[in-house]
Amino acid sequence: MESNISFKKLVQEDLPLLLKWRNQDFVKEWFKPGTPTMKEINEIYLPRIAGEKPTFCYIIYIDQISAGLIQTYQMDDYPEYKKAIGYKDNAVSIDLFIGNKNFLHKGYGKLIIAKFLKEIAFNKFGLKKCLIAPDPNNLAAIKAYEKVGFRHLQTVKNEEDGNIEYLMELVKTRNTKLSR
Repeated sequence: MESNISFKKLVQEDLPLLLKWRNQDFVKEWFKPGTPTMKEINEIYLPRIAGEKPTFCYIIYIDQISAGLIQTYQMDDYPEYKKAIGYKDNAVSIDLFIGNKNFLHKGYGKLIIAKFLKEIAFNKFGLKKCLIAPDPNNLAAIKAYEKVGFRHLQTVKNEEDGNIEYLMELVKTRNTKLSR
């Protein structure tokens, strides 16, 4: 599968698209219950766009078509979350979702993550570990993460919000292959 994957920093003009994506059933099932409003999307993402929160968000493009959202942050910047999941090390953390159904279940997840880690996440923070925490029932995501090299650490209850998270870690070594 040859596709041109790229990332563009999230800007305020992207937020209506995020609202549309977040309200699709195949995305909503992996987020907290409820249907987000534009006000809630603004509350979450505007501080990130403005640099008030240390989470860096990007729109994922596949062949120049907007496909989803990916974000990264350093675990040490969120000590409450780190404590809530019982993670001790500092690491890059990423979260993502595909919001354009035309790109679902076609093998893009592995390609997106590998390219994002290689080009952005590891370089931004200079760290050698990456953490991701999908819902334990999101088997398609877990399989994609395993293909990139993530390994299951533990399944935990996030004491901040009560969600169950399937913690996975990738340790970057000289032999780690983050290529498409």
